Amino acid sequence: AIGTAGDLARAGQHQQAVDIVTSVLAHARSDADTSIALLALRAESHAALGEMDHALADAEAMRARGERSGRSDLLARALIGLARVQILSGDIGASGKTADLAVKASRKSRKKPIVVMALSCLAVAQMRLRKSADAVRNGTAAAHQFAALGDERERGRALWAVACAQDDLGRKLESERTADAALALARRTGDRYGEAAALNIRWRQNIDLAMRLRGLQQALAGYRASGYVSGQAAIYNNLALAYRALGLYRHSNRMAHRAIEIRRRLNDFNGAANALIILGGMSVTVFRGAV
Repeated sequence: AIGTAGDLARAGQHQQAVDIVTSVLAHARSDADTSIALLALRAESHAALGEMDHALADAEAMRARGERSGRSDLLARALIGLARVQILSGDIGASGKTADLAVKASRKSRKKPIVVMALSCLAVAQMRLRKSADAVRNGTAAAHQFAALGDERERGRALWAVACAQDDLGRKLESERTADAALALARRTGDRYGEAAALNIRWRQNIDLAMRLRGLQQALAGYRASGYVSGQAAIYNNLALAYRALGLYRHSNRMAHRAIEIRRRLNDFNGAANALIILGGMSVTVFRGAV
């Protein structure tokens, strides 16, 4: 069931993944390992669909199960899942604290795959908190370790976090090279979410507006295929900025409204406020774009 649900989620079929996991949890007694794996899958899929209350409930149940188990590896996995939900909902401050706890628990477990996943999760949280130097350091370390483990998909996602942080630090050329590497890995592994994320950071601020629009439309297609509404909101936000820069205000307003609708579903009110500011006509030079 875990394998089937995971395959469905990776294919962007999150509702089907939720249904399978719900059925298994309702009809079978599971040990702590299996319960946490199932809850992690369902929490991620609920978050992808924008069902944040359900996602947070699963993530908190997962953390409680991890704490009761007395095992640092299970607690680390649960905390990684909770941090992921917090990141997707825009609860950035909480995600940083949770990811830091996940790293500490993972190091106690001494299980390298969990340690590396926690470190990568922390890098993403730090990037969104704009602790960019820390994000570059931890994301780069995670990418190297994923390479050693042969996990190309997660290596690409770690590099995406590095590219975002490099961009925030003003290291534009480095960010572009890192984003291109992340994009190549995502396409090689069939990771549509990772592909969309890499395309977004690569093109969201390109000075050639035609190329920017093409890149953002490709990113939107990737996020739609992966089934993640939070990613779609980020692209709608960035398309609103691009269309406003072109003087296409009706197109810009339509994209901003779509971003606001999704951000409110996610309980991401800071993200919704940013889109409202764009809708109000503030100069596009104020914004760097959403990741």
